[in-house]
Amino acid sequence: MNNEKCLKLLALENTDVNYQIEEFLIQTIIENDIGKNFEKLLASKNIDINYQDKLGNTALIWAAWMGHDKCVELLLKAGAKIDVQNEGGDTALMCATLKGHDKCVELIQEASKENRNEQ
Repeated sequence: MNNEKCLKLLALENTDVNYQIEEFLIQTIIENDIGKNFEKLLASKNIDINYQDKLGNTALIWAAWMGHDKCVELLLKAGAKIDVQNEGGDTALMCATLKGHDKCVELIQEASKENRNEQ
């Protein structure tokens, strides 16, 4: 799906197409294609930022696994849940740790501390 098509989908209220938006978000993260369109995706009221793909991975899990710290940072600021597990039982923090992505680990741990302080 290209960027233009995705942006058109963002304007739709039809929940039947929303999964395509979330899949586009995940693909954007895998490709590390962060820019204005990525931020528009995160700001969209039509997107479920914690959507899980067929393996249970969220956008945050993918970003952490791939070591895309800027994506991790933006997803956390947009309200991505830290404690979601994929089908293997892995969280974003576990994936970042396993892959040795120290900056991602740091960002997730800091967000986790902030979440605990807010409670």
